[in-house]
Amino acid sequence: ILRERPDVTVIIAGDGPLRVDLEEMVEAHRFESRIKLLGAIPHTQIPAVLQQGHVFLNSSRTEAFCMAVLEAVSCGLKAVSTNVGGVPEILPPDMLLLAEPNSKAIAEAALHALDTCMEVDPASFHSRVARYYSWSDVTDRTVKVYERCLQAKPLRVQASFLPFILVVIHRLIASWIQLLLWLF
Repeated sequence: ILRERPDVTVIIAGDGPLRVDLEEMVEAHRFESRIKLLGAIPHTQIPAVLQQGHVFLNSSRTEAFCMAVLEAVSCGLKAVSTNVGGVPEILPPDMLLLAEPNSKAIAEAALHALDTCMEVDPASFHSRVARYYSWSDVTDRTVKVYERCLQAKPLRVQASFLPFILVVIHRLIASWIQLLLWLF
């Protein structure tokens, strides 16, 4: 991407065990002036960091919901994410471009996002995300899911799966609450 787009600067926030490898890769390819490694960022500063950009890239191999994509789009960025887990369901295609989880597909989607990101109205993206995830909208969608479940033929669930199901439900509820608190 950086070779094809000399106008692009990459900002990477976060820390982890591969940071040294990443620093070495940046040096080896001589991208020190084009890749900024910010390290760990306090949660309160994340919106300000996101608002410096135009495109957000999520390259997870597995992802249930991806709160980070919602946060980025809410800050006005066009998002590119791997087409895994529940990610395809969280936002419409004009806000979120999906790519298969391989480097070539991710790079192609990122280049497409870079070509179209200046058309994004950040205030519109923010208000749309807030609407999609308002309490009333989430409640309406949740009620519809429960109504469909009540109308469906009952499934027999082995008792050994119940703790797993409860953990998944708990994590989904926690993710929704976290998103709503962040948006408002």
